[in-house]
Amino acid sequence: MSADHDFEGTGRPSKRLRTEDLPPQSSPTAQAGTAALNNLTHHDEFWFEDGSIVLVAGNTGFCVYRALLAAQSTIFADMFSSSSPDVEESSTNARLFAREFAFSFHQIASVVRLAHKYHVPDALAQALSALQERFPESFDAWESRHDHRTSRATPKLKLKVRPRQAIGIINLARLVDHPALLPLAFYKCAALGSAVLEGYKREDRSVEHLARRDAQRCIDGRVRLAEAALAVLAEVFAVRPCEGCASKARCGTALQAMLRDAMALEGALTASVLGSWRGIVNEWARERGLCGR
Repeated sequence: MSADHDFEGTGRPSKRLRTEDLPPQSSPTAQAGTAALNNLTHHDEFWFEDGSIVLVAGNTGFCVYRALLAAQSTIFADMFSSSSPDVEESSTNARLFAREFAFSFHQIASVVRLAHKYHVPDALAQALSALQERFPESFDAWESRHDHRTSRATPKLKLKVRPRQAIGIINLARLVDHPALLPLAFYKCAALGSAVLEGYKREDRSVEHLARRDAQRCIDGRVRLAEAALAVLAEVFAVRPCEGCASKARCGTALQAMLRDAMALEGALTASVLGSWRGIVNEWARERGLCGR
């Protein structure tokens, strides 16, 4: 991203700057800058008539307010005070950084990276909050969202995260030191199996991978989660008829059969240990004549 022109004290240029709009004594440098502005695509929303600085990302220009940017970001403030505040940034990232978001995971990840890079804490907090809604830190918060009993997400927020994008969540959490995102992200990455080593493809076609240590954590975690899945099955289908059981022998036999059938189900002993067995248990209990106590 480059701060191409500062218009403080001179007013904002017209929608399509013309060379004759410049003072006759303009320097070659100023003329070159104006020519560059002529070739910009002005952003439809973020090109303000009274803006004081033009930010350029790719071929897109954003005429905005220098003082507001400097107040929100110490990095921008330092850039504006330097003699040559030029920093390369993609046009997509710049568009996202400029507005409130209700975007895809790729876009929110871009906001996190940009807000971290340019030290804009408010934008970073909003982006992390959006991710935290889908990757809560506690089990209770995850269960409430998983069951859709309650929703604390912003009504406009419809963030969907594909399984492999959990790789990106881990990397973002590491980048900005936000460990609250890590528990569920590691859980989802562990469920990927060997695919976690392949990384995930961003919108720009680049492939993002986990750091070696984090990849090892996912592989080790997958083994432990599979062990936990077996323990969960043994507990759920324990041959332990309840007090007051009307037919302990029949219920005990049925529970043994249910345990065998459950272990034979595809995915029963994988890392996805947090899945609920409630629906299957209720269905099988009815089918197999458990006493219901």
